[in-house]
Amino acid sequence: MSNSELLDLKRRAGMRPVEDHTGKQLAYGELCCCPLHEDHDPSFGPYAGPDGLPHWHCFGCAWEGDVINFVEKKDGLSTRNAILRLKEQYSNAEPPELPAKPSTPIQQPWKWTAEKVEKAAQALQRDIEALEFLESRGISPEQALSAKVGLLPAYKNYPARIVLPTFVDGDVAAIHLRAFGTFEDRDKWRKLRRDEKTYHLFSRDAAREAASSGADLYVVESQLDCVMLKGIGLLAVSVDTANHVLTVADTALLEACRRVILAGDTDKPGQDCAKRIEDKLPEKNYLRIVPQGVKDLGEMRDESPDTFTKRLAKLVRYSATMRDDFTFVDLLTESEFIEDEGCDQKYLVDKLIPEQRITMIYATEKSCKSLLAFYIGKCVCNNRKVFDSFTVKQRPAVYIDAEDGLLNVYVAWMRNLGREQVRLFKLNRKIPALDSPALLEMCRKERPLLIVDSFHKFIGREAAKVNVWRSSDTEPLLEKLRQLCVAGATIILIHHSTKSDPEQYRDTSVIGANVDFIIAVVAAEPVNGVKRIRMVGQPSRGGHPQNLDLIAFPALIELGKFTLENDPPKSDLERVVEFVTGMPDGCTKRQIRDGLKGIGSTKKDAALKEAEKQGRLVCNKDNIYSVPRGQAREMLDFTVPEARHDAGTMLEQESY
Repeated sequence: MSNSELLDLKRRAGMRPVEDHTGKQLAYGELCCCPLHEDHDPSFGPYAGPDGLPHWHCFGCAWEGDVINFVEKKDGLSTRNAILRLKEQYSNAEPPELPAKPSTPIQQPWKWTAEKVEKAAQALQRDIEALEFLESRGISPEQALSAKVGLLPAYKNYPARIVLPTFVDGDVAAIHLRAFGTFEDRDKWRKLRRDEKTYHLFSRDAAREAASSGADLYVVESQLDCVMLKGIGLLAVSVDTANHVLTVADTALLEACRRVILAGDTDKPGQDCAKRIEDKLPEKNYLRIVPQGVKDLGEMRDESPDTFTKRLAKLVRYSATMRDDFTFVDLLTESEFIEDEGCDQKYLVDKLIPEQRITMIYATEKSCKSLLAFYIGKCVCNNRKVFDSFTVKQRPAVYIDAEDGLLNVYVAWMRNLGREQVRLFKLNRKIPALDSPALLEMCRKERPLLIVDSFHKFIGREAAKVNVWRSSDTEPLLEKLRQLCVAGATIILIHHSTKSDPEQYRDTSVIGANVDFIIAVVAAEPVNGVKRIRMVGQPSRGGHPQNLDLIAFPALIELGKFTLENDPPKSDLERVVEFVTGMPDGCTKRQIRDGLKGIGSTKKDAALKEAEKQGRLVCNKDNIYSVPRGQAREMLDFTVPEARHDAGTMLEQESY
């Protein structure tokens, strides 16, 4: 049905479907006993909703909705079936006249007293299912009793709920009801307040105790997490909701504490709430902790109850090391650094791609760098060994293609590597900024392998006028990549080499200071339809990656992957000697530089010099290099396998 048809149906139904269940005529401004729960004090009444038609609110069970929602709830129907029932009964009915239309329901007297809370607490202690639910959240029966946690039993379609009372000066100021067992998502939490527009901290006595004792005070976003923390000996309060605004009295309580630890939910509303509280406190009085990969401290405890206390203490300690108003004792010690990071490099792809670091792969055009990066991503998300040799840690893979270099044919070649798919940002849709809050949040939650294609394209996106040879222009981009790593991503950054030397990347030296692993991809010209590339590890801040010789084609087309050469990779020196050995009349340095592919000029010269030093090559007065007399001039095995596809197929790879 269209919106206008739904409005017409609700207008024709009026209040009659609800009146049938309450047994009395309803009017705006009046309350009756709620038909949705066991209600002895009138708490249920109508008001005019945003559409100008009757809506209802119960101050007892906190249910709220229009006539369709009521039929859904009362009769246990889906939305579609509730509409069909109303349509069957009222589609031809005359719309009833409605009385004056207040925009809010009449407020009933606040009925949650200390005595009623005590009765709910006694009911909880007798209910095994409710106690088991609290035990699953790290709350013992004794802790629940101490916090005056109670129970509202299930009634008809109304789920059982845990009662979490907020006291102000001994009086009940708010009630939070947490459903458990079987319930609809929208029924999970209900909130009742004595003063509708006023928020109060839950467990305010803990703030007073922290202020007097000098202990830390935790501020969380769930009353259940608050009780759980108190159960392990920590002082904690909870905000009412993520929309919480501190009262003057509660602000004074927090200001009186030696240190407040803000541990709200890790989503944006939770962090916005923490920021509002920060703004009320002196900087030296608070820390903010943000657990990685979970929504809140409750989820962090669920991950590993046995290590929760230690992990929480580490979060607090590490937050202290990042305070702007730091002292000497806040600084990270080398023991803490080693305990957290370990003594060994952690790898996402063993010995090739370090975890939560930046690996740069660079090459000239058509050297398979985009294909190689995508292939690694496909292996990572499918838990497949890279080149059938290097183990991976399975993670999602995300390819940000600002270069528009990843063609559909490339993706199709590798479909058989596994069912898990690489996620893509493509230029013809939308490319996110590297400091996008959504991208950072994705990295925190998913901890992906993030492939950024390419460095130059993102520099161009960052500012209208940049000098890619100037460190001050390129370093901000690298800092954003580093922040993505801190959030949880492992990054492969694709870049270009210089035209003169395939083993030298373009632009500023600031790259070397920020990138952990650097790998040059050097391609040789196809021979008999076989295209080889070489991964050449470059010295970098994270170490010196190994060299690998690979076959790109026809392996990609026939097998859907890169393959290692059958023979072990040869050193630069061996390849120079092999080249000279294959020249019957010897050769000049220039011929070596021009004819030997896959090694940069500087490395060729160094290898040539070392070969001469070892006596494996000699150079005569005409600067002709050759193998010394008497030494075997065997050709090193470098047999080119026969291509197993048409030569014309190579046309498909002209853009790689």
